[in-house]
Amino acid sequence: MKKIFYLAFVTFMLVCSISCDEEEESALVVFLTPQEAIIETNTNEHVFLKLEARATKGEISSFKITQKDEYAGILSLVDSSLGNIKFVNYDFDYIVPEFPDSTETLLTFTINDNLGNQIQTAKRLIINKGSSLISESSGHVIYSSLSDKPNAFNIKNLAPNFSTDLIDKEIDFMDNSVDSINGNDLSRTWLSKNDLNFVQYNSFNYALANSTMISNAYESGIKLNKITNITDNNVFLVGKDHDAIGAIQIISVVDSDSTLNDKYVFNIKVIDTYIE
Repeated sequence: MKKIFYLAFVTFMLVCSISCDEEEESALVVFLTPQEAIIETNTNEHVFLKLEARATKGEISSFKITQKDEYAGILSLVDSSLGNIKFVNYDFDYIVPEFPDSTETLLTFTINDNLGNQIQTAKRLIINKGSSLISESSGHVIYSSLSDKPNAFNIKNLAPNFSTDLIDKEIDFMDNSVDSINGNDLSRTWLSKNDLNFVQYNSFNYALANSTMISNAYESGIKLNKITNITDNNVFLVGKDHDAIGAIQIISVVDSDSTLNDKYVFNIKVIDTYIE
């Protein structure tokens, strides 16, 4: 009887010991969002990651972020000594580098405490080569063709000019106001003498647009050889045949009582392969 009781007691103590060890909280706890282990992205895009960590026994003394890929090897992106704190909240804006081809990158987050404990978590990024660099400029102005001011625009030069001073293939777009038709009103119409096409896409996210987004939206849209009824906040994608060139965001359209100061104010993003 005593032997049975002893065996039962030993078994209980072993189970208790194992379960207590399993339930014991880790010295370091870390959360990384978004929670997906693999993120698909493109060159030049922003990947926003949030790191939250806490120390349950000691204090967090440092954390590191490293990047590992087949081209650059291992790079240190962040290496920070924290001076012993209990909590870390860190927002990481990772801009995907330019790679010669599609590849993978491993971002590793390492947390250390003052008791010698360490914990790591990682995100694997699948990177598509699809995006190219873009050039962005703002505050461009072209005027009515019935004014005495520049009425045309050349995308490669990112500059307004007089249509009369350019040959047709240099006029990517221009105002189409005609005195006998529009009188003192602005036509609110652009046409291209360089055979460019336009796609109107007002819901397009111009602020975050990269070359892949511009190309995909242009390819899927209805292509027009001129755009009409231009108003504030319009967004137009522009390209030639099936190749996207850029995106145009209309900031304001001014249609005054006379034609002298009628104008369009706009921002533009251009895929660099077009202007190289």
